[in-house]
Amino acid sequence: MKKKALWKDIWIEIGKSKARFLALLAIITLGVAFFAGIKAAGPDMLDTANQYYEENNLYDLKVLSTYGLEEADIGILAKTANLAVHPMRTVDIEMEGSDFLVKVFPLQSGADPVNEYAVVDGRLPETSGEIALDAKQNLMDTYQIGDTISFRHESEEGLTEEEMENRISLKEQEYTVVGFVDSPMYIETMMRGSTNVGKGSLDAFVVVVDSDILGSIYTEAYLTIAPDAAETGYTDSYDDQVDNLADKVELALNGRPLERINEIRAEGQRKIKDAEDELQDGKDKLAEAEQELQDARKQLDEGTAAYEENRQLFLDETAKAEDSLAASQAEIDAGLAEYRAGLATYLENKALYDEAKVAWEAQKGSLQGQTGSDASSEDSLDVLLASLPDTPEGREIADLAQSLLDGQAEVEATQASLEAKGVELQERATALATKGELLLAEQTSLETDAAAYQNELTLFTADMTAFQTEKATKQAEFSARQAAIDAERAALAALDPEADPSVAERLEAVADQQATLDAEQAALAQTETDLASRQSELEQAGAALASRQEALTAAAAAFQTERASEEAALLEEQRLLEEAGAELADKGEGLLEQQQLLEEKIAAFMADAEAQIAAADAQFAEQGAALENGRLALASALTQLEDGQAQINDGWAELESQRASGEQALAEAWQEIQQGEADYQDGLATFTAERADAEIEIADGERQVEEAKQALADLIDPVYYVTDRSGNPGYQEYRDNADRISAIAEIFPVFFFLIAALVSFTTMARMVDEQRQQMGTLKGLGYSDFDIAKKYLIYAAIACIVGTSLGLVAGYNIFPAVIFDAYGSMYSLPSVKITYYLSYALISIAIALLCTIGPAAWAAHTSLRENPAAMMRPKAPKNGKRVLLERLTFVWDRLSFNSKITVRNLLRYKARNMMTILGVAGCTALILTGYGIKNSISGLADTQFNDVMRYNAITAMRPEASEEEIASYDELIAATPEITDHLKVVQESYKLDKKGVNLQNVTVFAPLETENLSDFVSLRERATQEPIALTDEGAVISEKLANLAGVGPGDSIEIRNDEMQTYQVPIRAVTENYVNHYIYLTPALYEEIFIQAAEPTTDLLLFEEPESWERGFGSEAMGEKAVALVTFINSVDRSFAETLGSLDIVTLVLIVSAAALAFVVLYSLTNINVSERIRELSTIKVLGFYDVEVSMYIYRESLILTLLGIFSGFILGKILSTVVLKMVEIDFMMFPPTIMPISYLYSGLLSLLFSSVVMLIMHRKLKQVDMIEALKSVE
Repeated sequence: MKKKALWKDIWIEIGKSKARFLALLAIITLGVAFFAGIKAAGPDMLDTANQYYEENNLYDLKVLSTYGLEEADIGILAKTANLAVHPMRTVDIEMEGSDFLVKVFPLQSGADPVNEYAVVDGRLPETSGEIALDAKQNLMDTYQIGDTISFRHESEEGLTEEEMENRISLKEQEYTVVGFVDSPMYIETMMRGSTNVGKGSLDAFVVVVDSDILGSIYTEAYLTIAPDAAETGYTDSYDDQVDNLADKVELALNGRPLERINEIRAEGQRKIKDAEDELQDGKDKLAEAEQELQDARKQLDEGTAAYEENRQLFLDETAKAEDSLAASQAEIDAGLAEYRAGLATYLENKALYDEAKVAWEAQKGSLQGQTGSDASSEDSLDVLLASLPDTPEGREIADLAQSLLDGQAEVEATQASLEAKGVELQERATALATKGELLLAEQTSLETDAAAYQNELTLFTADMTAFQTEKATKQAEFSARQAAIDAERAALAALDPEADPSVAERLEAVADQQATLDAEQAALAQTETDLASRQSELEQAGAALASRQEALTAAAAAFQTERASEEAALLEEQRLLEEAGAELADKGEGLLEQQQLLEEKIAAFMADAEAQIAAADAQFAEQGAALENGRLALASALTQLEDGQAQINDGWAELESQRASGEQALAEAWQEIQQGEADYQDGLATFTAERADAEIEIADGERQVEEAKQALADLIDPVYYVTDRSGNPGYQEYRDNADRISAIAEIFPVFFFLIAALVSFTTMARMVDEQRQQMGTLKGLGYSDFDIAKKYLIYAAIACIVGTSLGLVAGYNIFPAVIFDAYGSMYSLPSVKITYYLSYALISIAIALLCTIGPAAWAAHTSLRENPAAMMRPKAPKNGKRVLLERLTFVWDRLSFNSKITVRNLLRYKARNMMTILGVAGCTALILTGYGIKNSISGLADTQFNDVMRYNAITAMRPEASEEEIASYDELIAATPEITDHLKVVQESYKLDKKGVNLQNVTVFAPLETENLSDFVSLRERATQEPIALTDEGAVISEKLANLAGVGPGDSIEIRNDEMQTYQVPIRAVTENYVNHYIYLTPALYEEIFIQAAEPTTDLLLFEEPESWERGFGSEAMGEKAVALVTFINSVDRSFAETLGSLDIVTLVLIVSAAALAFVVLYSLTNINVSERIRELSTIKVLGFYDVEVSMYIYRESLILTLLGIFSGFILGKILSTVVLKMVEIDFMMFPPTIMPISYLYSGLLSLLFSSVVMLIMHRKLKQVDMIEALKSVE
């Protein structure tokens, strides 16, 4: 039988109670969405990464060797079952023109390449000279497709032959960018791993075609598991599979180090033997050349002795002939001496005669020329002065002539000066007249401008007067028109445009009138503005005319003064000029008299000169005859001497001829000796130089051989490293982040769901209790218990199924995407892969059904056990009881009526109120937990890497470095002024292998000096911040290590090395530390525990200004042979901070979700409270309570319960945040549970805010209550 009325009642019930149904739906949706979404977030993150790895064939194992990999190594790896081998050559190199240090990968060919690249932009390289760059943001900002880049190739200078053979290099010098790519090896956006080149850390990777990377060995080999045999990544089964395969690979390569070192040593010994043979050949050739030189020296010495004997004989014979000729020459020389003496006397007398005669001829010509001289002109006087003899009479005439010339010159100069002065006076008079004319012209111009200004001023005054009159008239007119327009507008505003169609036309006419009026007013204002502008211009022109008049008056006065002064000066100078002219005329007359006197003296001088000429000519003729007789006698003697000299010269010629023949013969012999000597010396020099070079080369060769022998003896066995994916930048960190989300999902969503379930349970139970009368009526009408309960079961099932469906869809699609996007800036991965997990869906549905249908069935079953009559009567209220507070009369009597009712109601409805407290406490605890997670992780990176670890960089030293190499590194540190301090430290890795605890890596840290350790590492207690001293009494260990090992001060901790040797370390104190595990020891305690010297393996560096010069220093430090790696702490700090920072989005999701749950919980519980007490509230409303008082009747109770829930939530939240943080922690990190006071405040305020919002909603509902219906509802 169809029960249409029953089904109709079910749908009506849903429609009548929409608020309750929607609240129940919302709380189920929230609970399921949060539970399923947070639970799915971690697995979705891992599934997304695994899918990306599988699609791009990410390697499973990587094999490296300190000596590279050969074909034999690849062959061994290829024999390992279920593994595909992909050998590869890569090179770490710096990009030219930038500071990027990159790893160059080859683009593999073939059907199944490993580590395939995902193209972000452009394409992959196809031919030689093309390159694809890492799609990191800094590279994409620096380069574009089509750009050309080059690399800074390593110098080949100083490389050994073996190093050259094993060197990996690039084929091309320049490459063209064709695309940007991502790699599954580098999912982290920032870090690209470390290198032993440059600064020690890679900035990016690049891809070229395989043929562009040259080399004879492989740098690494990537191994991939067969797809049909591979486990899913990021799982324990995958880790076990990879570990097992790694063990197999290590076992297969177990004998290779010995084989490889033996091959290297055999090859080295062969090369050493070849070098020793070559050195011996060089020594033999050197000895042969030395013997040849000794034989040549002996032959040269014998030839030189024979030459010296013949040369001495020649010299003796030549000396005898020279003596005979020398005696004859002495006689001739004596005769020549007598001849030369006579000739000298003759020549001396002849010179005196010629000199006197020349002087006389000159004087005679001068005297003869002076007889015609005239003193009447300047030219004649100049000639006379040049030709007068140096006699008293000549000098007297010369002085007189010079005086005459000087007088004439002075008269001419004075005449010229007077003429110039006259011209100057004329010019000054003309200038004065011109200046006066200019002043007159300026005065005329000023008067004309003043007249024009006066006319313009008259016109302006007339225009201004007319405008003022017009303005007054128009303003009155404008006011009247505006009043009429305003009146018309007011009249039209009262009319209905729809009733009277003319209203619109009249409004338009009014608008036109207003526009016309506005335009006329604007025109009047513009006219006034123009007149004001003209007035300003006239005022400026008047001021300018006044200024010009003033300046002209001053100039005229100055001109009058100047003219009077100048005219007086001109008159005075004219008078002086006339006086100077008269004086000049007197001087001219004196010069004429002086000229007459000069002419008389010249005439007397000429007469005397003619008499002297005649006497001197006669004396010179007599002396000339005597000199000629002496010359003839000397010529005869010279002829005799020349005949004798000719005979001697013939003898000398014969001697010289014989000497030349002998000397030529000797020279030829000597030349042969010299040539032999030169050849010998050349040979000796060549031998000496080549012997020095050869001896150096031989010494270098011997040294190199010894070094090669020593290097061969010092060779250490190659080490083969088999690593998995966890070494890739970001791989393990990504898993840790997903594990943190999964850890949060272990408790947070469960707690969240429990609160939702609790409120759902309460909602359904209260709903059944409210309708027990209707249930009794239906039971009385004959409906079965199941039919009656069906209404509530279907009501709950609809809310459950719809809410669960919405929650699953929202949770699976929203929470994983939001959390994954929170890590988007850290990882280069495709969009999150959404997976709908059936297990989480079934759990959600089961809990939701249990929390909705369960209480509905239980409450219905409980009520239906009564008979219909009992059910149709309302439940008897509980008996009232006196509360404890009533017995405290001094308090109770002071309470108001409303306060007393509030106290009674709080204690009367204990179960309902406890439910409210629990709901608010749970939501507050969830909100506080979200803030607690944020407080605990925020600033953790800064604390670890700035407060605890205070150094800026760490240099890892090569264990095989020599003392010279270490000294070179120390010199670099000392020569770098930016490094303020450094500390050498022993840092070694050990293991904590304790039952029940995962295997932990522990770093033993032993500084060589402990005095300044606090500058580099702060050892302190976390709670009290008290510093801890490092002493020989015991070690200081990090707090997380102490917690994992379960030890403390006074205990000891056991650690082991890779060879399974164990060591007991006594513990003196526990220090604050958040990342990794450390054991701090003094050098003495280190040597005591490990029974070995404390040799530093690292160097901690303090910088003055971090980041400003790190790259350059890193490159220099990596160039030191003692340095294996340089790590800058700021990069580690930045990466760690970004990892923790991504949890901020997660905590925000938690806080927002908890806040939404708090609102729904408060609304549901308050709605239940109001619904249950609707008759009570209607009663007090009938008694005269105002709406606000009625709302406060409920709100006071709600506020008190909310406050109690908030404070309870603080306690619960503190516990919950501690539990969640412990679950989020990974083994090598510590999150100290920290909740800031402001977080308590925010959590409490959010709960109070939601409580207030709910009460505002309830206040509106209470205002709309039908009091009569509510009071008679029982009937």
